[in-house]
Amino acid sequence: MFRFIVLSLMAFAVATPGFGQAELPEFKLDSAEIKVKMEFLASDELRGRRTGSVGNDMAAAYIAAHLRAYGYQTPQGQSDYYQRIPFAA
Repeated sequence: MFRFIVLSLMAFAVATPGFGQAELPEFKLDSAEIKVKMEFLASDELRGRRTGSVGNDMAAAYIAAHLRAYGYQTPQGQSDYYQRIPFAA
């Protein structure tokens, strides 16, 4: 009986990994490209990316554009990649 259970679990484990696996978009990033992206996000041009600032909006737009280009879906129930959080200014 133990052998049957073990074999059944093994068969189940082998048969199920493909179910529910979404195909990821095909893209490649190398270290030089990552460095360029990180340098832009850390640059003085974005002025620290403080919440509610122009620099923060620029960084958010930059990231959203790249998510769109890579084919990522927006979160369920949203039409864009932005998460709106209320805060007191």
